[in-house]
Amino acid sequence: MDVSVIVPTADRPDSLRRLLDGLAGQTLARERFEVVLADDGSTPPVATVAATYRDRLDLRYLWQERSGPGVARNRAIALARGGLLVILNDDAGVPRDLLARHVAAHAAAPETRVYLGGFDLAPDCVTPVARGLLELGLPFPFHQMRRDAPNPGRFFWTCNLSLPRAALLAEGGFDEAFRHPVCEDVELGYRLEKSGIKVHWLAGAPCLHHHRLTAGWFWRRQIELGRAIVQMWRKHDDRELLPWLKAARDDPKLLAVTLERLVRNQGRRFIELAEALDAPDRPAPPPNGSLAKEMHAIDEAALRVGLLAGLEGWSSAKALAWLEALPSLTSLVAPRDGDRAAAERALQLAGAPVELVDDPAAARGEWLCQLEPGYAGEPAWLKQARERPLPRGAPTVVAGAYRLEVRRSQPREASAALLTR
Repeated sequence: MDVSVIVPTADRPDSLRRLLDGLAGQTLARERFEVVLADDGSTPPVATVAATYRDRLDLRYLWQERSGPGVARNRAIALARGGLLVILNDDAGVPRDLLARHVAAHAAAPETRVYLGGFDLAPDCVTPVARGLLELGLPFPFHQMRRDAPNPGRFFWTCNLSLPRAALLAEGGFDEAFRHPVCEDVELGYRLEKSGIKVHWLAGAPCLHHHRLTAGWFWRRQIELGRAIVQMWRKHDDRELLPWLKAARDDPKLLAVTLERLVRNQGRRFIELAEALDAPDRPAPPPNGSLAKEMHAIDEAALRVGLLAGLEGWSSAKALAWLEALPSLTSLVAPRDGDRAAAERALQLAGAPVELVDDPAAARGEWLCQLEPGYAGEPAWLKQARERPLPRGAPTVVAGAYRLEVRRSQPREASAALLTR
């Protein structure tokens, strides 16, 4: 037995059938490889799917309570008999010569290596949202990989990857404390890199990624990514794993405070944007249009939430509950003849979800606030204004070294008309 193909799977029976069909048609002789399928708590279990391939593949199946792909891979690897591991996603579409190419690459390698093949989004999955992500190089930035030189462990992506079984076992396998399908593979790659084993590009062996990427899936994934990045940094005590620390003078508490301010200001806008992008009745963008700007905004905002959650020790559920408890959006209308820099400082100091607009008619907030010329930008202004009990639609003026007029719970059109008289 030369090769063990390791496949964790969870609740994707159709994708799994596609993958197993592809593995059954490999050019590598059947007696040279096995498939070890680890079912990570699928409901119902995919045992019936696996059973239909036993006459076409040397296939072993195991089931576990939902524990994450790292745990599933470890259990599959414990059963593996092959000296070479090829680790695949269950939503991969494999070319007929995939296993043969992985085997040949390792046979020709002058030292122990990891090989990573491509993972191209399947044509029927290229939606406007997916196209925006691909323009940003997400979720897999293959464009950053060196094709003719070793790459660091951050490219240890278990979508289409191979390495000697002995090398993986020498590092203790996947760290089972990483329970979500993000960074559990990169963390092992980091340890392999420290032991001198790098990731190399495997040319001519791309899999197809059969996954319809949605904006909702993406922001949830990025929150988990932020939490996992902090988890890696804490485990290895390597500041390079948390590069945002540099701007915070290597102080994680200062970084958490900064992130909290930014997250408070953005609120749930990135989730609302994602919901709008995923809405079935959303008009299609023009043929040459792009959603890269929108997806970048979601990426940045969700990652901040995840980093903050990691630093504070929150679960994703707790982070989302905290976001839900934030006040609704306030639209700040910049003064026509005032200091815009001061208005932008107000945006930074607000401590609540805010946006800055020049035209009240463009405001999206439930609250509409007109900043007057001479506004000084005290950080407590929004808290003071919102804590005042206001009858529906009533204005209030906060006095002091600045003036702020607030309209709450009015239709935006009415508020805009009132402020532009």
